[in-house]
Amino acid sequence: DMKSNRFIVLGAGLVIYLCMGSIYMWSVLAAQISREHPEWSLGSIALIFSLQVITYALVTVVSGFLQDRIGPRWVITAGGIMMGSGTILAGFADSWWGLIIGYSLLNGAGIGFSFVALACVLKWFPQRQRGLASGLLTGTFGGASLAFAPLAASLINSTGSIASTLKILGLIYLLAVTIMAQFINNPAGQNLAADDETAGEKGHTPGQMLIDRRFYVLLLLFVFGGISGLIILGNAQQFAVYYAGVSGALAISAVSLLAIPNGVGSVAFGILTDRVGQRKALGVLFIACSLGLFLLPFTSSYLSFLLSASLVVVAYAGLFGIFPVASADYFGTRHFGVNYGLLYAGYGIAALIGPGLAARMAEHSQKTAVQAGAAAEQIHNALIAGYSQSIWLACAACVLGIIITLLFLKNSYGPEEGEITKKQDSDFSIKGN
Repeated sequence: DMKSNRFIVLGAGLVIYLCMGSIYMWSVLAAQISREHPEWSLGSIALIFSLQVITYALVTVVSGFLQDRIGPRWVITAGGIMMGSGTILAGFADSWWGLIIGYSLLNGAGIGFSFVALACVLKWFPQRQRGLASGLLTGTFGGASLAFAPLAASLINSTGSIASTLKILGLIYLLAVTIMAQFINNPAGQNLAADDETAGEKGHTPGQMLIDRRFYVLLLLFVFGGISGLIILGNAQQFAVYYAGVSGALAISAVSLLAIPNGVGSVAFGILTDRVGQRKALGVLFIACSLGLFLLPFTSSYLSFLLSASLVVVAYAGLFGIFPVASADYFGTRHFGVNYGLLYAGYGIAALIGPGLAARMAEHSQKTAVQAGAAAEQIHNALIAGYSQSIWLACAACVLGIIITLLFLKNSYGPEEGEITKKQDSDFSIKGN
């Protein structure tokens, strides 16, 4: 029964995560919003995206709590309704606050509620296959803009407005997510309340996890890796314009093309985690991310830009192939919904810093050049310099991530090695007496 149903659940989860992953087409929407509202600053437009990511990252704690108690189906159904209605509401809004309420908060909360599909899917697969299952789901999330970026660009071109585009996208979310939610359920015997001692799952309670140092190591690494990827993905179209010197459809294509490494990275690092463990996988991830970020400001062609940015995005996507597995392996699946939601708060912190950091630093450099009476070319170069400063800050964070991974993280399945040894010694002593 497990084998015959797990792939139905996985398939439904893939469709749900495809809709959720449309969040990464943001730079296409942002460019159109900037054209329709030139009076809005780059920072204020970036904040719409940042608040959306922060909202869904924080809401995963609430949705995980509900999933652990009532199962995933109704939680995801509510998520689909919020995703769809929030996006449609944003389409009727003609103000910055309207987009914040509809797109950032309501749509973001819907993504957070739908996120619990991952917790359900992992329960259907044995431990040795969790990395692959997690990678497939989160890879679909990361690669979704490969489909949604050209769809959004086509809708903008055909309708001529961001409003109509959001209404159509909202209808897609509403139908697809709520229908697929009906095929999502936990395996038999795992729909019991999380505090029921007869439940077939084991693991740390949230309180136990919060006093485990491994949680804070993982949280910090999630922040560093998340900042790096979100700087690139939240500004992909703008970076293509300023670094590669392209515009129009070619700049938009960068958003779609980066969806490929964003999808592949989750699967690749999920499989790598199954093979070598979290510590080595994270070490490779942060080395790749550091290298890509260091090279990016030196690119001068479309191809070199895509290669450097893709290296960063592959590593960023790898976070979502590694961290769900790390949460399940270190802290168990019994309270996975809440525990991974708390760990995912690190991604929310990254969203608060990442996309807005690049926009704010670029805008500050531009204003400084304008106030100094610089020529047009100098103002353009100042804008690029501001973007580059944010990229190098992210690079420094990734280098620190390498050091933290090597010094403070160990591969572990369940209790740490010291705890296992201590327990075995205790058992031996009792038997000897």
